[in-house]
Amino acid sequence: MYKQLPEDIAAKISQDFTDEDKDEVRLILTETFTEHHNVGTIIQCIRAILFLSEGDVSKVRDYCLPYLSEDPRDLIMEAVEAAGNPGHWFGIPFDEMEYFTGELPERKSNEEGDNLPF
Repeated sequence: MYKQLPEDIAAKISQDFTDEDKDEVRLILTETFTEHHNVGTIIQCIRAILFLSEGDVSKVRDYCLPYLSEDPRDLIMEAVEAAGNPGHWFGIPFDEMEYFTGELPERKSNEEGDNLPF
């Protein structure tokens, strides 16, 4: 059974991709989410992939098929750097990113102590 993508991700797919590519992107990301739902950063990673793909379905394929090309944390870091280090780490919905004030919601402490929010 497939896991449902959050609404902001579905909206971003509709916004960024052509009508011909939307269904494929939705399927790829839904399969990625379902396969890696137990990875705590998978939603952040999917948002990072959408950001990095810039509406190009071939980039989504490259990041996700046949499996995630990189550690999800590395993809998040790459996207954060590409976005100019806004500080949200793709941990908030796309529609909140424009109004991000620099403060993330409370999370469990990171056992590794690396100061990264994932």
